[in-house]
Amino acid sequence: MNTVTLGVPNTFQWEGLPTVIADLILQALTRQLRDDVWGVSITTRYEEIRDTMQHVRLVSHAFSDAVGYLWKLAPPMVWVPPVQTGSWLVRTHNGYYTLRGSCAPGFVEAVMRLAIDAQAGQLVLTTGMYCMLYNVVFLSVSSRGAFNGAEQLHNAIGTVASALAAEGAFLQLDTAEKRDKFVKFMGHTFKYMDKFYVTRLNLRGTAEILRQAFVSF
Repeated sequence: MNTVTLGVPNTFQWEGLPTVIADLILQALTRQLRDDVWGVSITTRYEEIRDTMQHVRLVSHAFSDAVGYLWKLAPPMVWVPPVQTGSWLVRTHNGYYTLRGSCAPGFVEAVMRLAIDAQAGQLVLTTGMYCMLYNVVFLSVSSRGAFNGAEQLHNAIGTVASALAAEGAFLQLDTAEKRDKFVKFMGHTFKYMDKFYVTRLNLRGTAEILRQAFVSF
């Protein structure tokens, strides 16, 4: 499965996206386009709009502008197979998908941009959205062995925070209240990582890393 290089602000490489993610984005944009332009008319076929969008995304950066960072909130996953332990071969879980470790920077970047936009009043964070993000972090950090992405997520928080500070993205957090709410949201989202991985290795937590990034810009 080919994947795009993540964590680089303001870039878009459609060709590197996994087909399933690309298709989901395309379907979402197609539905929105149909709702905005044609309403609920049954005379416009989904396939016709889809074909148009396919051509557009090949020749225009406007497509990437429409998607923005949102596609990174649904990063490529890797399958964690069922685990059987003990002489009785007790199955501890039935297998699940978890974040591909190499995609941690893109996911962290998207979460930060989402939280920034929320504090800037550009979108509303829902409970469902938060639960989705928390679940991605939880599964990644709680996975065993090579599937565990705690280190990659923790490293990405510092790297991405520094990049966004240099870019000026944090300038939207122009009050102490906005910065505090941003840090609080990020802390809640990565709470499981802070509670176990960070505490065990005596590392800087999410809140400390972000507040240090604020000082630098």
